[in-house]
Amino acid sequence: MSSLFELGWRQGSLLQAELPTGGLSLDEQGRVHHVGGTHDNWVVASQDCDLNSCDPTMEEPLVELRQVMVLTDAANWGIRSHRLCLSETTYTSSEVPAAFISPVALVSLTSAAPPLEIGDQRKSAFKTWLGYRYDRPAVPTHLVPLAQDIAHRAKRRSGRAFATNLHEVLVQFDNTSDPPLFALFAVMCDGTDPSESREWLANVGRSVPPSLGVLSDVEVGYRFETPLSLIEESYAADVSQLSWGTSPS
Repeated sequence: MSSLFELGWRQGSLLQAELPTGGLSLDEQGRVHHVGGTHDNWVVASQDCDLNSCDPTMEEPLVELRQVMVLTDAANWGIRSHRLCLSETTYTSSEVPAAFISPVALVSLTSAAPPLEIGDQRKSAFKTWLGYRYDRPAVPTHLVPLAQDIAHRAKRRSGRAFATNLHEVLVQFDNTSDPPLFALFAVMCDGTDPSESREWLANVGRSVPPSLGVLSDVEVGYRFETPLSLIEESYAADVSQLSWGTSPS
């Protein structure tokens, strides 16, 4: 075999091995030092084209790994978050330092069997998330209170039947009025009944204080119906997925 790709490695392949983690910080003497520990569950983040150019005998640390962690709370499956669900029980996060491993070391840690991968649907989301992870648009400062209020209300769906089939809630703002208008969009798993989630989403929007913003539209659609333009022009309505500056007092 002449490459990691030919050996079965893909962007989204899973690896179980205890490897060192960490980053750089400043000690009490003002010196930069390494801070870290170990982690034992990883997902390959390098692109397939890069894996195809990696000879399994290469000793340079060329392959990017992201830590895979166990979910301890409910989370959206969204692609604009600082964390992304890889399955119903695991996630990875852009706030955790990546690790880089050499092809020869990667191969030495695995058996002859092809590596396992995350599911096809989540692999597509993972690829998109990797492209977004350093490019999450910040909510404009004057809309922070409205965005935070929507995000906190949208988070309250625990125990509802549709919750596990809801990928994410997106919000768009219209600044041409005062107070601003906002539209909510729920992205659902394909084939699920959208009626309950539509009613819930409408209630979320109507419960926002009118002094902050006014609901203008509610839409629910499946993933295949969600255009890329909507994803690019919307903010994720979840406190773990929004980035903003200091809220105005």
